Amino acid sequence: MTQTMKQLEAKRRFDQLVVEIKALESDNPDLAVQVFEKQSAVAASSVPRPHRRAILRRVVLRLRSGDIWVEKTGADWQGSEPWSDATMRAGVDTMPRDVAPPVDFIEADV
Repeated sequence: MTQTMKQLEAKRRFDQLVVEIKALESDNPDLAVQVFEKQSAVAASSVPRPHRRAILRRVVLRLRSGDIWVEKTGADWQGSEPWSDATMRAGVDTMPRDVAPPVDFIEADV
């Protein structure tokens, strides 16, 4: 099966996310990896609002569609949605790891 450019780019970005997130886990063994909402340029020019964040549970590469989805849980931002470099970043702050297992990475044939 020939892969489309979208599928190839999604696989490349997924592999980058795996490396980035595993490095965060390795460098911060006592802290949970989270997804932080980036402030958009439009939001920055209007009334600022608190940035949402959530514990990152799973990163899923959907091979057929060429999409990357993240599953997250948090008080104000939870559920599954497509990964967006424009609006999301993975990181750590003060959330202890004991409340979250390591992030799962899945390549699904969907």
